[in-house]
Amino acid sequence: MTAAAAVPPDPCPTDDVLLGRGRELAALSRALFGQRLVALTGPAGVGKSRLAAVAAAAAPQLRPCRVRSVDLGGLLAPELFTSTLAYVLDVPAQREGSELGALARVLASEPTLLVLDGCERLRGQAAAGIEFLIDSCPQLVVLAVGRSTPGSRYERVQRLDPLAEGPAVALLSSRARQFGARAFVRSGHEHLDALPLCHLLDRNPLAIELAAGRLTELTPRQLMSEVSRPAGLLALGSAGAASREPGSGAGGLRALPERTLREAAAASHELCTEEERTLWARLSAVPVGFDLAEAQQACGGPELDPHTLERAWCGLIRSSVLVPYGAGAQRYRLPFLLRAFGREQLRELTR
Repeated sequence: MTAAAAVPPDPCPTDDVLLGRGRELAALSRALFGQRLVALTGPAGVGKSRLAAVAAAAAPQLRPCRVRSVDLGGLLAPELFTSTLAYVLDVPAQREGSELGALARVLASEPTLLVLDGCERLRGQAAAGIEFLIDSCPQLVVLAVGRSTPGSRYERVQRLDPLAEGPAVALLSSRARQFGARAFVRSGHEHLDALPLCHLLDRNPLAIELAAGRLTELTPRQLMSEVSRPAGLLALGSAGAASREPGSGAGGLRALPERTLREAAAASHELCTEEERTLWARLSAVPVGFDLAEAQQACGGPELDPHTLERAWCGLIRSSVLVPYGAGAQRYRLPFLLRAFGREQLRELTR
């Protein structure tokens, strides 16, 4: 899987697993065909793991390789990256020599696509190890998936943004049908409310799937009223437990995702430094769309002097807590979910 002049054919997503992601899937597949380290990044719930899984499954069709996947979601500390990798890949314990060297010998034995999911837990501290493996294994390609990238000089970053309007509405309708919300699917006027509901959900696939589960009980307009309140948005996913039935075929309803949106936001918050958490909370009170200078003016203070605030600002961008706002200018925003979570944290800070 080394770089080549030929361009692979665009893979086609099956059914609606990656509805609206055909272009992103094609771009990711092309990157894996020609790059050694591809970093797929974006905010929580945007669909990074799904996209990576489909691209990885299609990779052997483009060029023969073995796909090996490592979930870093349970990594306790970045320092344990090498040992975790060795354990998951079943590399024998070493009496002599380094664990990293043993990993390189295993991964160099055949063309391999190594998928590392949950790279935000590496906190930018595993770049040297990944680079060593790439340098030592000529036929190794690494796909790093997470809310932040490994921070390697080798990485090519592909950012995954929220769904476009059409696919967001189509996903909501598809999932509502699969969850058994027949009234929503049959009623034409309900679809007029689907687009504003999707915008309230930031066109985020995880949020849309969780909202679709609530449409078995509520109309889109009622659900909009519920999620327009911060507590309602953060709680999305804890209700609708009756829809958590196995299967998605003719004989059963589709199972809802296991996470609530609060859990998704809390997972990002957990990995932030104290400075980043403070800035996140303060930015949640700033009108949407701001640059660094406006953040300095609105959020600066004793705990966030200009240097500290700028460092926290860069950290929030790196971890996909702040996402680009508009085209061209260096302006950012907090997704609605993370803004709602930040406001809760701000209330805690100001008590």
